[in-house]
Amino acid sequence: MRTNGWQAPFDLLQVVAWITFPVLIGGFYAFYVPFLPSPASFGLGIAFGIVAIAIATLAGLCTYINPADRNIMMENELPANQITDDLLYCNVCTKYVDKRSRHCRLCEKCVATFDHHCKWLNNCVGAHNYRYFFVLISCTLIFTLFELTIGIYLFIKAFVDPNMIAINGAKAYGCKNGDDTTNSGECPNDNYAFSILAVKIVLGIYSAFLVPSTFSIFQLVVFHIKLYRDDLTTYDYIVEQRKIKLARERGEPIATESNACGCHVRSKASVPPQPQTATTQLQPRATGNTAPSTRSSVVAAGTPHGFGKHVQLYDQTSEETHGSPLSPSQREDFGQTFHAFASPAKREAFFV
Repeated sequence: MRTNGWQAPFDLLQVVAWITFPVLIGGFYAFYVPFLPSPASFGLGIAFGIVAIAIATLAGLCTYINPADRNIMMENELPANQITDDLLYCNVCTKYVDKRSRHCRLCEKCVATFDHHCKWLNNCVGAHNYRYFFVLISCTLIFTLFELTIGIYLFIKAFVDPNMIAINGAKAYGCKNGDDTTNSGECPNDNYAFSILAVKIVLGIYSAFLVPSTFSIFQLVVFHIKLYRDDLTTYDYIVEQRKIKLARERGEPIATESNACGCHVRSKASVPPQPQTATTQLQPRATGNTAPSTRSSVVAAGTPHGFGKHVQLYDQTSEETHGSPLSPSQREDFGQTFHAFASPAKREAFFV
């Protein structure tokens, strides 16, 4: 079980983030601030530094915080009188967890109010670090928009008023061969240590990177604002969209009052009576034109239906959450066959 995102193995995107971030900061102070007028360069430099420090702090916190469901951190089992309908049993962690917790295969634990596994942080985002995460992406949007706006301004100025860029650059970088600037602040014979052409190239490269980055982060912030408005998590939203897509592909009617979070817990009273059979063999289900594949299999013993205390489910082709980092034990829609034969005490564990 991984405690947080600072534990190996580190994700490639996490490494990329911690390399790209200093490059953007260094580029701002090396290629932006020196070419701005003195009063503006001082104020904007301080403001940008504050935002950068906030991002580094928030990213560190989001990566460090353990997002696990607190029940799995307990050594002892919950007393029977504390097991309510708000809890589900995870057969991977072998603990009762909150009904909105999900088991992440990458972090190897149940995450409280699971939102998503963030590869940029190498950590899951859930109830314990979601607020920090939202402020983090908001600050990152301000950071990239800040640098992009000033970069575009300087890039345009390099064409329409290159003299201003040259004079400000000469104050910071001087002239070639150690020549002194003239009374007007220019370098003799245009021998600038940092030429106008170099300024245009560097600003163009940074702006080309920042335009799609800023747009993507803006979409992410807006998306999470909508999730907050609808009281959903990213996982809830993805599951619901996949269910709608599958229903359309199969030609099935889409319910007008669907459970958007996809995490409804069926009560014991609502379970339809099922005939008792000695053995039941799960049949493979064909998907499209492909060969039939077994969606899930059960390995257990000790009860009339083959289910012991801890039921292990292995889901190879769950369509609703295919490719997600969630454990098969926490995936959606295992079908009514499991619901019929799971022991009542653990039944809710399969339908989160």
